[in-house]
Amino acid sequence: SITFPDDFLDFYDGSAYSRGQTYFTVNAAIDALPLFVKAGAIIVLAPLAQSTDQLAELKQANTTSLLEVRVYAGANAFFSLVEDDGETLAYQRGYVRTTTFMWNDQARALTVAQPFAQCSSPCYASFNVTFFDLDGAKLTANAQPLRDGATVVFPARQSFSSSS
Repeated sequence: SITFPDDFLDFYDGSAYSRGQTYFTVNAAIDALPLFVKAGAIIVLAPLAQSTDQLAELKQANTTSLLEVRVYAGANAFFSLVEDDGETLAYQRGYVRTTTFMWNDQARALTVAQPFAQCSSPCYASFNVTFFDLDGAKLTANAQPLRDGATVVFPARQSFSSSS
């Protein structure tokens, strides 16, 4: 049995597990590790790559679904993605691009900010967002622009809208 100390969601499908409840069974596929995310989390996933060289090649090829952002509702959240060239020590001199993802749970809005966008190698140009709500709703916004001030808004139980 498992008792969650706070609200958690299943990483894969967003099934909600309430604070203080005891669960005797947790559904998981035979080939998947049961993985839970605290409500109010932002998880950014990059594609599988064997090296930073391969990742740079994928970025240059403008591969779709390159960067995946998963937002698990339930609380405000904040995440910073820092990109460098993957080869040199230039990051020590500030040659990085920092992208900040801020989730406002009440407004149901994910805001992207890039106050300093210097990147000497190919950087992510867009991202896909998957939003998991505590009531089991799941919405996806594909190919959102990765630029300062870009906002993705997820109205409850409706299609998403995008503005920048």
